[in-house]
Amino acid sequence: MKPILIFMIVFLTASGAFGLDRAKVREAETPYVVYTAMSGGANLSNAKADLEKRFAASPNDLPLQISLGVVYMNISRDLFPKGVTGYAKKSSDLLESALKNPALPAELRPLVLSYAGSARALAGKEEPNPAGKISRVNDGFRLLDEAVNQYRNDSFYPCFIRANVADGVPVFFNKDEGMKNDLDFLLRESAKDSQFLVKENQSFVYAMLGDWNKRKKKMDDAIAAWKKAVELDPDMKAGGKPAKEMLSVYED
Repeated sequence: MKPILIFMIVFLTASGAFGLDRAKVREAETPYVVYTAMSGGANLSNAKADLEKRFAASPNDLPLQISLGVVYMNISRDLFPKGVTGYAKKSSDLLESALKNPALPAELRPLVLSYAGSARALAGKEEPNPAGKISRVNDGFRLLDEAVNQYRNDSFYPCFIRANVADGVPVFFNKDEGMKNDLDFLLRESAKDSQFLVKENQSFVYAMLGDWNKRKKKMDDAIAAWKKAVELDPDMKAGGKPAKEMLSVYED
């Protein structure tokens, strides 16, 4: 999977007739946005040190456990291409433990389950044994599928994260169709509800859509999607950056 930051803004709106209340889900997810939107370097390193110290002192603190799991996941995404491994497993252990905690609010399950699936899939990429690698990635997708099936109408995280993981696995995992369905759902939902997906995350969706079209050899559509990502993120703080990099290679 590719490094990706996740941004969010809190809006208090009514939810649909079924599932969780979107307003309550956004409110519950808000304290974790500082970590989901955190990229590599000193920010992640400082957050890791701070959270590890506080979690060691309060090992039953569920918010700290979730926050540290998210930070480990982002560190894994950042350092795995540089040959550093082990953080995905740490993230998976923390987040899957949180899922079993009866104190976990229902409104946080979309975020935690999605990140747990992503962590387990990335732990598979870190696995040196080919059979173990495939098994772990498939296990991660089972968690991601559960998140999407249960919570895609309640939070953007399930489809967003599953699409991101699908964007980074080899084609033989056959995740292209699911990735496109997730991206299309996110765009449809954001067209109906402008508060469902903030502009920065929309830019990531279009960047991933460009990648999907590139794999399908639909280069005109890929370039159009990457340009839309740059339009949504002209400061290159979100999906505009990877989209601009792709445009520099493929645009005439």
